[in-house]
Amino acid sequence: MLVKLTEIEKGIYQTYRLGIDPHDIGDPSFSTKIESGNLIASIREVPEGYHLKYEMHAQIKAPCSTCGEDLEFEVDANGSLTLCLEQPNAHHIVLNADDLDVRFLKDETCDLLQLFDEQVELEMPLFPRHNDKECKGVLEYLEQQNNRDEEESDHSGSPFAVLSSFIEKKK
Repeated sequence: MLVKLTEIEKGIYQTYRLGIDPHDIGDPSFSTKIESGNLIASIREVPEGYHLKYEMHAQIKAPCSTCGEDLEFEVDANGSLTLCLEQPNAHHIVLNADDLDVRFLKDETCDLLQLFDEQVELEMPLFPRHNDKECKGVLEYLEQQNNRDEEESDHSGSPFAVLSSFIEKKK
């Protein structure tokens, strides 16, 4: 949904509601998908440009970074940022933390779907993964460690016992 900023009345918040259809986001090789979501954005004109407040919710499906199986989770976020139509100049100075949430736009429109996707990516975990009791990758690793520990405990007497077991396995 494109919002033409110059049509917003000065000093009055205009509210936009956006239902999000399923679509892929981010790096295509990572296959992260927004299953559903919604965005409520309110915009008003301020001396610095336009102030945008938002609340969002998204259902996400992404591969677990450990086992690669699909992982479903929710992202809830709210915040605000300032939209500026003028590009920063060489003397643009950031004075405080509030000034960091500024987006400089090339034209007079704001794409709310693009804003939603960017905010979801910022709110997502860097490496999404299942908890240790559900993750197949973690369970397989723990099983391998247990098997390795059992093999090492069988040959704990002599340093040559390990060599002897390798020779027996090759036969």
